[in-house]
Amino acid sequence: MDLSPLAGIRILTMITVVTVHRFYNALRMPLTTKVITLEARRNLFMAIGFHVSVFPDTFLFISGLLLTLTGRHRHHPAVAIFHRYLRLTPSYAVVVVFIAAAMESLASGPLWRSITEYEAGICRRWGWTNLLYINNYVGEMGDALCAAQTWSLAVDMQMSVLWGLLLHYDAGEGRLATPLLSLGLAAAMGAPFVATLVRDLPAIPTTSERVGLHASAYPEAWDAYVPTHMRATPYVVGLIAGHMMLNLKKKQATLGTLATAVTTWSSLAVMGGVLVSSILFADTTQPPVGPLWVAAYVSLSPAVWSAALAALVFALTFGQQSAVSSFLRWHPLVTLSRLSYGVYLVHFSLQQMQAGAERSPVHVSLLTGVSEKWQQALHSRARPTGIRTATFESFQSKRM
Repeated sequence: MDLSPLAGIRILTMITVVTVHRFYNALRMPLTTKVITLEARRNLFMAIGFHVSVFPDTFLFISGLLLTLTGRHRHHPAVAIFHRYLRLTPSYAVVVVFIAAAMESLASGPLWRSITEYEAGICRRWGWTNLLYINNYVGEMGDALCAAQTWSLAVDMQMSVLWGLLLHYDAGEGRLATPLLSLGLAAAMGAPFVATLVRDLPAIPTTSERVGLHASAYPEAWDAYVPTHMRATPYVVGLIAGHMMLNLKKKQATLGTLATAVTTWSSLAVMGGVLVSSILFADTTQPPVGPLWVAAYVSLSPAVWSAALAALVFALTFGQQSAVSSFLRWHPLVTLSRLSYGVYLVHFSLQQMQAGAERSPVHVSLLTGVSEKWQQALHSRARPTGIRTATFESFQSKRM
C-alpha cells in the first residue's frame, strides 16, 4: 500500500497546529486587537482555532493506523517499547533541558520573566514526567505542563504500549483483534461521555486571555484536554482502520473513479463540518444546551473526525489518482513531513520566547497569524543561524 499521502496529511496538520499555537501564545502579548471575542467564536474560519483539539487527534489516528499496518505489535512488546522510546526521547530530552536550563537566559523583554522563568521552573520540577511519558497525569493542579504541547506524546506512548501488548497477546493469530478493538472503541468513547457528564466539563476547551497565560495550569486542562482516557478515541479508530485496510489489501479491493471522488470529498466535507461545529457552543452568554448533548458532542466529535479521516485514507490508498491524492503525495510535502516531529517539539518554546521578548503591541489577525509563520520559516531557511535568527531578528526588523 502506498501510504505517502499520510505524510502530506501529517505536515499540513503540523502547519495548522503551529499557526493555532501562534494565536494562543499571542494572548500573552500586548495586543492592538482582541483575538478572543464573541464575533471570533462565531466566525467559521476562526472556529478552526477554537476546536483545535481535533488536530492532535489526527496525529493519534495516524499513530494507531501505523501500529496495525506496520505490524509493530507482532514484535516482542519489550523490544518494541524500547525502540520507540529510544527513537523519540533523546531529542525530546534536549528540548526539556533547554527549557529548564537555557531558555530564560537568551533574551529579555517586558514579559520575558513572567513567561520564560515560569516555564523553566515547571520543567525543572516536572520535566522528569515528560521523559517517562506520564506528564498528562502526574503533576500538581495549578502547575502548567512542561513543554505544554507534548501532552499528546504521552497519550501516544501510553496507547502504543497498551495496544501493543493487547494485540501481541491476542491468541497469536489475531482472533481476538475484532472484539478487543470493539470493546476498546466503546471504552474510548464512553470515558469522555461519562467524565463530561459527571464533572460538567465544557463542549470545547475554554479560550480566553486569562487562560492564554498558562492554559494547562487550569483544572479544565487536566480534566478534559490532556488525559489519555479523554483522547483515546482517534487512536482506536486508527487501529480499526488499519485492520480494515489489511483485509481490503488481501481482497485486492479498489475504488472506481466515481467512488474515489465521492469518498474523498464527502470525508473532507464531514471533517470541515466537525471543525466549524464549535460555533454551536460559541456564545457563552447564552444558557448552554443540556449536559447530555454536551457529553454526546465531546464523545462523538473525535470519533466522527477520525472516521472521516479513515474514509479519506481509504480513498487515497485504494482509489484512483485524484487532485487530492496527487497533492498529498507531492514530494515537497513528503520531505517536509520528516521534520514534523522536530517542529512539534520546538515551535511552542520559540513562540513563547517571541511573546516574552516583544517590546511593543502587536496586531494579530488570521492573516498575520499565518503570514508571520511563513516569513519566519523562510527567514530561518535563508539565514540558518539558530534560535536567534528564527526568533529574535524578526522583532528587530519590525522595529527598524
